[in-house]
Amino acid sequence: MNNRKLVLMLRTIAIVGVWAGATRAASTPGVVTPPVKNPTTRPATGKSPDEAACGHSLPASGQTAVVVAGDDGGTRAGTPLSYVDNGDGTITDRTTGLMWEKKVKLDNARDPANLHDADNCYPWVGRCATSGASCGTDADCGTNGSCTAADCQTAIPSGLTILKWVAQLNASKFAGHNDWRLPNPKELQSIVNYGVVNPAVTTAFNGASCGKCDNLANAACSCTQSNNYWTSTTYALPGVTDGAWAVHFANGAVVFNVKHATNFVRAVRGGM
Repeated sequence: MNNRKLVLMLRTIAIVGVWAGATRAASTPGVVTPPVKNPTTRPATGKSPDEAACGHSLPASGQTAVVVAGDDGGTRAGTPLSYVDNGDGTITDRTTGLMWEKKVKLDNARDPANLHDADNCYPWVGRCATSGASCGTDADCGTNGSCTAADCQTAIPSGLTILKWVAQLNASKFAGHNDWRLPNPKELQSIVNYGVVNPAVTTAFNGASCGKCDNLANAACSCTQSNNYWTSTTYALPGVTDGAWAVHFANGAVVFNVKHATNFVRAVRGGM
């Protein structure tokens, strides 16, 4: 056998060996073969095969009405909005895993004693009693006295900023947790339902008995104002720190507000 024939024979054996190894790997228990990627295929769940494998997805907008071919109502990208009322004053988002504080008693009567009253509203910041500097909590003032504020329920100096409000939730261990915080804009916007307006949320956040009902355990008592809700995020204009982002729940728009203005607020815990 000449050298050329020997080389050809060895190459053939190598190719067959690679093919056979790949076949064994595909059929051997415990060996995972990478799936063929097809980013253009999106099943009814709203997740592409790659997204489903990774466990990551954004929530859908909630819009289902088709206005023109190819719009959001037709594609319905993302995971359909889905929530669980936990019966303890909290609502869990099945898509993001975030747990939200429930608001109740939307009856145009503010109640400073009820931290979950849907009519209560608060400023992002207050003023240090001595220096007048902006502050979120007493700790921001140091030796300049307490952080004073006027919220919609209580006159200065005894009102609460949103940071002092969420601190009270944690001090009371609301629903058994002391890690409540203020949501960022992307988190807060994730519960917007762009298929409805006034308010732009699902029934999990706007129950059939929203009004005078103040029962946190009753899913039907859940309420949302068709107005601005604060986020924890400061407006990133260089040199300007007195503005923050809010989500307008009449239509789901993200808007900019001065921090000394009063808006509504909803706490969250957990993370994506």
